[in-house]
Amino acid sequence: MIDEINIEYLEKYLAPHGYQLDQKAETPIFFKRVMHKNPVSLYAFTLIIITLDKYTVSIEGLNEILISRAVKAKAIEINNYEELDALREIVYDDTLDDVKRFELMFAFFEKQLQEVINTAFDSDEQNKALAHLQTMVEVAKSTF
Repeated sequence: MIDEINIEYLEKYLAPHGYQLDQKAETPIFFKRVMHKNPVSLYAFTLIIITLDKYTVSIEGLNEILISRAVKAKAIEINNYEELDALREIVYDDTLDDVKRFELMFAFFEKQLQEVINTAFDSDEQNKALAHLQTMVEVAKSTF
């Protein structure tokens, strides 16, 4: 049993879920693209980013479809990476030593993503999954 989240652990744990490692940045980033047809919900993430830094592991998401529509409609303007980065929604952020909590939250998060992917747009199932994702974001924000 692992007692702390590290890059080797995340590589093994996240690979079966389709996450890829990008080590070009200062901190390791795992990412996954999610394909679905929900262009309206902020919580229907199309890009999931898991970041490992010195003390914490974070899960963030954003809906690129929604952002693209907002830019095209001139509702928002994105001129640099920092402005795009600010649109990420934090889903989970905790210390590296809480492996069990990470695994529980990640499993629940992935289950909700699968519901968004595999159910019809605006169906009860999809709306319930989006509500769960929204709650996860609200809980993560409340810890800051």
